[in-house]
Amino acid sequence: MQTIYLLEDNPIISKVIDKHFGKAGYNCTVFNRGDLLKNTLATNTPDVMICDIMVPGLTGLDIARYCKSTKHLAKVPIVILTAMTDQKYRHEAKEIGVDMYMTKDNLVLAKLVEDISQLIAK
Repeated sequence: MQTIYLLEDNPIISKVIDKHFGKAGYNCTVFNRGDLLKNTLATNTPDVMICDIMVPGLTGLDIARYCKSTKHLAKVPIVILTAMTDQKYRHEAKEIGVDMYMTKDNLVLAKLVEDISQLIAK
């Protein structure tokens, strides 16, 4: 079973995403703080990560930056899923090297699952 690490501090959103990916056959582990995710990444490598930007501890962009500069995590696909629609965040994510940037206002869960499946297959 492929593993997704989800960094999301909103319990309703994380529960819905976790449930949706579970039904699609994925193991989704939810983190509500960036620092907790970073601690786990020191010894574990997921197949893909979905990160919100504005979370306690370290932001999703901090996590993406850390992963892209860490040898055993550098090739893990990262999707930013955020409410932040300002282009400066999208630009920063692109500079870091995230694989996909999605906003929550346009979120379609079936499309998210499809996009994640394609990222893992690469």
